[in-house]
Amino acid sequence: MENYLMLEIVGYGTFGVVYRARRLDTQEPVAIKRIRFNPASGTRGLSKCVTREVTALRQLPRHQNIVKMLEFVEDRERHEVFFVFEYLDMDLRKYLDLAAFIATNRQHIKYLIHQIISGLDHCHKHNLIHRDLKPQNVLLDRRTNSLKIADFGLSRNMVSEPTEASPLTPDIATIWYRAPEVFLGSQVYTSAVDMWAAGCILAEMTNKHPLFDGRTEIDQLSKIFQIRGTPSEETWPGVSSLQEFVPLFPNWHPMDMSDVVPDLDASGKNLLDRLLILNPNNRISAEEALQHEYFHGNSQEIERQRLGTFDRCIDPLDIDISLHYDGEACVFFRLGTSDFA
Repeated sequence: MENYLMLEIVGYGTFGVVYRARRLDTQEPVAIKRIRFNPASGTRGLSKCVTREVTALRQLPRHQNIVKMLEFVEDRERHEVFFVFEYLDMDLRKYLDLAAFIATNRQHIKYLIHQIISGLDHCHKHNLIHRDLKPQNVLLDRRTNSLKIADFGLSRNMVSEPTEASPLTPDIATIWYRAPEVFLGSQVYTSAVDMWAAGCILAEMTNKHPLFDGRTEIDQLSKIFQIRGTPSEETWPGVSSLQEFVPLFPNWHPMDMSDVVPDLDASGKNLLDRLLILNPNNRISAEEALQHEYFHGNSQEIERQRLGTFDRCIDPLDIDISLHYDGEACVFFRLGTSDFA
């Protein structure tokens, strides 16, 4: 790592340390994640999360809405690996908590969710399921006013790992954005789990608070069913045969989207309704979502939103340095100016 100057430690986690750094030859600001590994364990000593993340980011072609891994370095003598990422300003979770976001208009929300779905579409077309999409794992780049999906430590390749659908790790995957089929023990994950999470994010950006904010897994399912209706064999064929399905919930009927997201326009309500279909086989895909009428006729507005939106909404002098560190699947961000002098 002699090409980089480590400026400061900005966070710790169970599996490593995150640094704010600078590339010496170009003076480019970067984020560096250092992880120690056990050489006696399998997969060259690297954990499954590290292996999955580096494999995903190496195999996935570059896209404007996917975080860019600049370099991955293994130091076999010191038993360490280093992820070098592009430097980004903040994550979507922090942005949603800013007072400036409260005044965000419908067009800006449309611009944000369009980028998230565009990134998912790129992943899914290359047979990759993210599996842990949430605001903390979507990063903002104020230089280009773009969103980028990050943290691929829980990702799965739909071709090479189609039947290894082990449950998402509860301590890492936030239950608020987890699809109902995961709670119910479905043995096969599809890209539909990412689309459910995108729907949760769209609703949260619109309502300014999470749509399903359960405290436990059973509480989360209860909140989902109260809004989307209790599933049955009629609405979700095969649901009663899922491993964790227990027919103990009241027979809730689905709420009208006008009551769920009153501030979303009619086409947005329709898109959200299709993103949050309980039956994953009927849930809208990313490719279909990008063609939805919600995004029609807004190319000029989307371009206008791309130019200067975040600069207009955020005063860097009011924001301190912050860090997102999620176990092994970490990218750090810094709020405010990118002054590394």
